[in-house]
Parts: sequence; C-alpha cells; structure tokens
Amino acid sequence: MIKKIVGRDAIVLPDPVVALTREEWRRFYSSKTSCDKMGEYVLIHFLNKPSEHSLELIKNKLAINKTKVICFFGNYGYFDGINNIVYLDGSPFDYLSLIDNAKLVLTDSFHTAQFSIIFGKKFHIFERDYGRTIPQNDRIKELIKKFDVGDSYVDKDVNYLDETHIVDESYLLHWRKTLHDYVVNLLNEVEQKERIANSYECCNCGSCYNSCPMKAIYTTKCPRIFEHKVINSAKCCKCNLCSEKCFLRPGISNRFNKLAYYGFSNDSEIRKSSASGGVFASLARQVLDNGGVVYGAVLQFNNNKAECKTICVDNINDLHKILNSKYVECDIEYCMKEIKNRLDSGQTVLVGSTSCKINGLLNFLNKKYKNLITVDFVCHGVPSIIFFNKYLKYLEKKYKARIIDYSFKKKPANSTNVEWFDFYSETITFKRKKETFSKTIPYKDSWFLKKYASGQIYRDNCYFCEYSDINKPSDITLGDYFELKNDYPDNEDADQLICNGVNAIIVNTQKGKDLLLENNYLISKECSLNKIVDSHYNLKRSFDYNYFNAKMRKFVSSFGFSAYFKARRVYDIVYRKK
Repeated sequence: MIKKIVGRDAIVLPDPVVALTREEWRRFYSSKTSCDKMGEYVLIHFLNKPSEHSLELIKNKLAINKTKVICFFGNYGYFDGINNIVYLDGSPFDYLSLIDNAKLVLTDSFHTAQFSIIFGKKFHIFERDYGRTIPQNDRIKELIKKFDVGDSYVDKDVNYLDETHIVDESYLLHWRKTLHDYVVNLLNEVEQKERIANSYECCNCGSCYNSCPMKAIYTTKCPRIFEHKVINSAKCCKCNLCSEKCFLRPGISNRFNKLAYYGFSNDSEIRKSSASGGVFASLARQVLDNGGVVYGAVLQFNNNKAECKTICVDNINDLHKILNSKYVECDIEYCMKEIKNRLDSGQTVLVGSTSCKINGLLNFLNKKYKNLITVDFVCHGVPSIIFFNKYLKYLEKKYKARIIDYSFKKKPANSTNVEWFDFYSETITFKRKKETFSKTIPYKDSWFLKKYASGQIYRDNCYFCEYSDINKPSDITLGDYFELKNDYPDNEDADQLICNGVNAIIVNTQKGKDLLLENNYLISKECSLNKIVDSHYNLKRSFDYNYFNAKMRKFVSSFGFSAYFKARRVYDIVYRKK
C-alpha cells in the first residue's frame, strides 16, 4: 500500500519501545513507582473482557499456581473467581514496574507483551476478538513472528497454558539495531530540503512534475478521492528541484501597496457571455489585440468523462472557451513548459487560474518575466475531477442520457431584486440517441452547488489553503461582487450592476495596475480594499475541514452517488426513528 501511495519501499519496524534497553526502562520508572515491594505474583492485564474460553484457561492455570495474582486496571469483575487476586490501578511507572517484577504475565495487550519481552518475562498473550467485524490481532501476530514466541500466543485452539520460554536477547539486539539504523538514515536525510507536498497538501499543479530531470514524479489516485503527486524513490536523484518548485514554497513576493476596484466590461456582449462582470475577458482581449496569448480553463467531455484543463487561446473567436466559472479542479501541468517557451520567445502571456496553480507556475518558471501576466480568483476551493465525474455519472443515470455539455453558472433572466444564489444553476446538455435536450437545475434544487457553496466537497488541500487571504501570488485577483449594494448603499446603480455582472478587483502588482487602468474594454472604479476583504469570506480564511464531510467524499469516490443517496436515506430514516 505504501509503495503504491508514495513510491517508496517500506519495512515493518518493531514498536518504538524496543529502542530502549531493559536498564534504560528501569531507570525511567525506578524512582517514580509505588509498586516495588509486591513479593512474588502473576500479573494480569487485559484491555477487554476475556472470552469464556480464555477465562477458563486462566483460572485453570492459576489454580495450579498458588502465587498471588495482581490485576492491573481491570477491576470489572472478570476475574472475581480467582483466589488471592488483588486489583490495582496506577501510573505508567507502576505499569512498567509490575511487568518487570512479575513471575508470569497474562495479557491481551500488545505493549504489555512487548514489555514482557524487553524485561525477559514469561508471558501468555491472548487472541483479541471481542465481537468486532475485524479481529485486532495483526500486530500481535507480527510481534509473535518477530520474536519467535509462538508458544506464548493463546487462541481458541489452545486447550491449556503450557510453559513458555524467555525471548533470546539476540532478537532484541537485532531489532534495536534495525530501528536504530532506520532512524539514522532518516536523520541523514534531514539535511535535504523537505520534498513535495504530501497527499493532503498537494494541489496537483504539476510544478514538481515539470521540474524533475529524472521523471521520478508521477500522479496517483491513491487515496481515490483526488489525484496528487508522489516521488518514485527508485528514480529520484535527490537533486531537490521538486522541493524548490513545489507550490507550497513561497513564490516571488509582491512588494506593492494593494489597490481595490470594482469593474465590468464596457462591451455588453462580453459582459453577457461572462459569468460575472467580464473583467477577465476584457484583460484577455487586450492581450490578444497586442499579439499575445491567453491561458484559461475549459471544461471538455472526452470518452464520457469531464476534463477541466488549461488551454491556450490565440484569437478572439476562441476566447469564449475559457470564459465562465468552472467549479472543479483544473489541470495546468501539461502547459507549463509551453508557457515557458512562449515567454522565452518574448510573447506576452496571460494566465488565469487558482492561486495555488499560479504559485506553482511561478515556482516552475523561477524567473520574473515582464511579458507574463497572472490572474487568480477569490477561490472557495475546488472539488476533485474524480468527485465531479461521479456526480455527472449519477445525473446521466438519473436522466438516462449522456452529458455533452455542462455549465455551473448562469445570469438570471430578471434584472431586479436578485440574490447571489440566483446566479448559480446547473445548465446541462444531454444526448440520448439522436435527441439532444437541456436541463437547468436551479441552486435551490442542486445538491452539488449547495454543497460547493457551503464548503463540503473540496479537495483536502483546499481546507488548509495558504492563499485564503489577500497575499496572492498573481498580478490581479478577481471575484464576484454581489455585496456591492451592501458595501455602498448610496450607489443607486448597484442593483443594476450586480444583475448585469460586476467584479471585485484587487491589484497586487504595478504590472497589474498598469494593465487594468490602460485597458480600453473596462470600466472600473477604485473602492475600499477593506470592504472587499470583509465581504469575501475566503479572503480571510479557508473553510473548516470537517471529518464527516471527508467521509462523505471518500464514500462517494469509492461507491458513487447512487449508493451515497441510498445510504443517506436509510440514515435519515433511522435518525428520525431515534
């Protein structure tokens, strides 16, 4: 499993308590225990109630052995029939002392067995199976195997407790050395910089993938919830380029006093075809007019699957492909080298993407380009493309047709008294045999959009996003500005502006300011940065990570939406009955 997830061979080490010698553990507990003068005794330490079979074996064993019996942390009446039994509670120091001084140890605890081996004690460790779906014996069996103490293991097939042997000290020396060597190797690697982001940090930008000279970076879908990058250690040459180019490393800092505006395109057609005020389209149009190219996200359907990729647009007729919002993760890794080649040739390039992908691109380029313009967005977070495709499969099954086009956002038909959620609706084009038809699911009826807006279905890294503030890596940050009327109640045109589409604009660099103010396709007005920040939650923090939502995402990714909704209905019925 570990090999599949991170590309590294893994060994199963002994428990870390093996790292200390018997004498070191004695020094640890000796001055802090109150159980040092207990005489001769048999120690019982069970974490759960023993099975009837185990109780019978223990009672038969202790009936022959007349020694005093100490039961540590187990005064639940399980062993009341045993003569000479004493129930004790105590500290971790008492726990170690009782094991070290016992004549015999009877337990179902992995660590009690491990410490019995360390202190050179005879012991019996009992099989753990207390009505759970999955027996809890894996690491106990691993312990038995490592230290060759098969005669100490007691399961349902054992009919009496025979004598056991004390573990040979050479086993402890071997595993202590194995553990020591492993840790030494890890410490030697600490001098190298931290590698790429782990599975729950990675935004899958592809900067490390494009930077690796050995092609040792690859994409994995393990866990199945989302794709992320891992290192194939067999190919890795430890050059650390992946670490230096990872999006988590701070990019080129922007030393500029940020400015805020609200604005929109002065071209009614551009504004109408855009999801918001058409500011990105206007910036793109200016770049295209000057011979540059624009990179943005497009949602395509190939082999009955949705793909959200960053593509290059080099003419105004194709600009519509990268307009409108795509509330799903977008792939930028396969065009990073192409962007670099265009920049090196002197061509002006405008790139629009999320903050994490922009920072990954900047780290990959590792150079300030005057002909590069970057635009990011006030990002809530993004669902993984795997999760999104599961949702589309559910819709296809529901409507018994194949999806050929999908839109997340559409401006409302009416132009007064609109709310922010009126802009959000799923517009889906289906194909069934030769028939093509469309279906619009408004926000109030859309499971996907409501879960998206409430922050429940994003990639895990989105809940710990370092760019959920105003410190963006881009030249310009864009967002919707549905709150314009609340922020500026004296603005008589606010209602009309919101209905037709208006953007909140944050300028992060001098380059961004020049581009904005020199644009002939834009109408913009300077406003308060603090008001924009206060009215946009994700300019202050990311959504909170929720364990139950994470379980939901994992369940859907594994079993699909039909199974999820069925399970949810059953849960709701049971909950109501309770």
